[in-house]
Parts: sequence; structure tokens; C-alpha cells
Amino acid sequence: MTVHEAGGGGLVVHESGAPFRFRVYAAVSSVEVPGVIPAVGGTTISFHGSGFDASFSGYEARLSRQSDANAHEFETGLAPPLETVQGPCTAVSDALVTCPSPAW
Repeated sequence: MTVHEAGGGGLVVHESGAPFRFRVYAAVSSVEVPGVIPAVGGTTISFHGSGFDASFSGYEARLSRQSDANAHEFETGLAPPLETVQGPCTAVSDALVTCPSPAW
């Protein structure tokens, strides 16, 4: 059995001879939105975190507008959005993904 130090100070135990596999998930720690986003789109939204794959080209941002702030339905939870738009994002590094806001 081998013990490896993982990022963030955690330890990963590995049994000798067994495949050493684990899945790493991206995590968003903060979102940076520079003020009001105009409906014409193009404003850069930044997602800061860890575990992003800079070689992956399939990141997308999906934005939706609810009918009321914190719209909620008793039976199903969050009310269906009035409008949803999405657009491509770019993983700049393993700690940053940026997305131009799509036009509404």
C-alpha cells in the first residue's frame, strides 16, 4: 500500500498492483460579474475555482430569467424560467473559466 499526497494536503491511499484511478471534479468558488450585464451580450463572466480542464472545449454557461426573484413552486421547486440563453465558455487555466454573456 502506498500513500500519496494529494493537492490541498489530503492523502490518497493506493494499493500496490491495483489501478490508480480517481475522478476529479471541477469546483467553482466564486463568480465575477462586472456590474450590470447588457442584453446585447459580450460581457465577460469569470468563474474562479479549481479542477477545470483547459484542454476541454465543451464548457457552456446557461443563464435564465425567472418570473419573480426567488420564484418557487410548491410541487416542483424552482419555477420554470421565462427565458434561457446559453453560450460557450473557455477554460483559461485549471482555476479560471471565462464566458462572454450571451445576447438575451
